[in-house]
Amino acid sequence: MRNYRAIPIGGKDFVYGWYLENSHGQCFIVCTDVSSPPIHTTAVKSLTGSHDIVIIGAIEVIPSTVGQQVGLKDKNEKDAYAGDKVTICTYSSWVIDWHDAGWKLKQDWIDHWTEIPKDFIIIGTIHDK
Repeated sequence: MRNYRAIPIGGKDFVYGWYLENSHGQCFIVCTDVSSPPIHTTAVKSLTGSHDIVIIGAIEVIPSTVGQQVGLKDKNEKDAYAGDKVTICTYSSWVIDWHDAGWKLKQDWIDHWTEIPKDFIIIGTIHDK
């Protein structure tokens, strides 16, 4: 199972772990990374909505910031996630995203897609300010 990352509600740094969404549309990351914020207990409505379940380490996150690990590492051995901005050769402004049943690079100002080469370097995320 690949990890996910997202920015917590009211936070600014990514947390990493398993992704969970309940029937009310709330999104959570169940932390698996020791560098994530301190673990706390969160009551999450079950998928059936009939009762609450308690998940240790679940952090509610901003849905639009959720990104899945894509199973690749950049040239510097950094894990790549959906939404990462990358550079290849001297060309920057590519974003990792899902397209045509696979992870691809998209130029962020036009609708142009390409395969992800082995020599890409992560330079940020689409959520950087």
